Amino acid sequence: MIECNNGSARRPRTLAGLFGGHNLPLDAVPSGRVNLSNAQLVQVALSVVRTRRRREALLGPDLFADPAWDMLLDLYIAEMSGGPLSVSTLAAGAAVPATTALRWMGVLQQHELIWREPDDKDGRRTIIRVAPKAIAAVETMLNHLFDGFLVAHEIGGL
Repeated sequence: MIECNNGSARRPRTLAGLFGGHNLPLDAVPSGRVNLSNAQLVQVALSVVRTRRRREALLGPDLFADPAWDMLLDLYIAEMSGGPLSVSTLAAGAAVPATTALRWMGVLQQHELIWREPDDKDGRRTIIRVAPKAIAAVETMLNHLFDGFLVAHEIGGL
């Protein structure tokens, strides 16, 4: 609810209403305005993952699914934290059945966003690595997310 000048409360009718009547097109957030450090980007990524899991807990996991994005976030966090992920760990992190995870891993691999390699320590496991172009895309998106929150805060939306 937003408090009006006359003291009454009203619910915004549109998303633009949340931002004081401003309509925020995609290009409204200046690109490159914020350039977070790797540690800050990891914190934003972790926050996104936590928020997605909270949403699933509140509304159910079958309403919202974006396994490819979840996997890219998990792989990004793992890459920046110094450890690779196995196929099974990546599937669990995406909160989808193994068959769904494998299908999306195939799609990500076709787009050259990830690659698979054998685990040197355990020949039964496959390690998933995130490609540099995926890292760049995730970092750009995380910076844009952070920029969006700053813009909303600056215009009084948050």
